[in-house]
Amino acid sequence: MRYTSTAKKLKELYPESYPFVFRHGINTLKYFAPAFGIYPTFFEDKATGKIKHGVTDPGFKKMVEYLNKFHKEGLTPPDWLSMDYKAWTQFITTNKSFMTIQFIGQIEIMNSQLQNGAHLKFMAPPVGYGSKAYIPNTNFEEFGFAVSSKTKNLDAALRYLDFIYSKEGPYHYQEYSRARGI
Repeated sequence: MRYTSTAKKLKELYPESYPFVFRHGINTLKYFAPAFGIYPTFFEDKATGKIKHGVTDPGFKKMVEYLNKFHKEGLTPPDWLSMDYKAWTQFITTNKSFMTIQFIGQIEIMNSQLQNGAHLKFMAPPVGYGSKAYIPNTNFEEFGFAVSSKTKNLDAALRYLDFIYSKEGPYHYQEYSRARGI
């Protein structure tokens, strides 16, 4: 694979570097998975129209093997699954990493922080498991609320949702979440 050979060459030239860096923690799997023809959640298989669970697909195992190979060969930092934005930025702006999975809008933000003519460019994503490179469709919200049409407490459920979206609700919800470590 072209990206692996490039990463190995960069590691050879810059032994203290980690050519690949990711900032999304475990969500890296979500952004990397489409290159392997899957999503690590439930998704519709376009070929069959059936709903699949990505973690049970053979492509998921291939993706984990691929990422494990990066890790074993020192091509990603040891803490890549828990890296935050600050650490990721540090790797990119100090020439300790050269490739990343990131939203295209982030390129402009990062380029304004780079010095000495360094800049990031968009490149096609890697081909993982199969024959197509994919960029994940992330223009949707994954979290939300729903109320069953068969609930016996419809009025109470709707009042609760009204409260959550009220001026008082988010504050109380944040306090509740913080107090419980959520």
